[in-house]
Amino acid sequence: IIGGREHPFYAAVVCPRKKCAKVIHLGISPEISQRWKMTEHGDGTVSLSPSISVTDSPCKCHYFFRKGRIEWCDAPPLFVPEQNRKGV
Repeated sequence: IIGGREHPFYAAVVCPRKKCAKVIHLGISPEISQRWKMTEHGDGTVSLSPSISVTDSPCKCHYFFRKGRIEWCDAPPLFVPEQNRKGV
């Protein structure tokens, strides 16, 4: 977590696919319009939502990061055009 617990700004996650190793940067600050929500659990683990999709690398992986663990998605991520996101 970049910015620490006091002011979390970005989460940096290394792609979990073997041989990919791409670093994925996720905005978690409320000031960022396209952001992920970070939840810290009582046991010290962290969850990020929504899902993480690596579209700009050969692995094209899609997964959830829940309680410090990877949960793989079988389906490709749903793409909603920006003009359809308003009011959601």
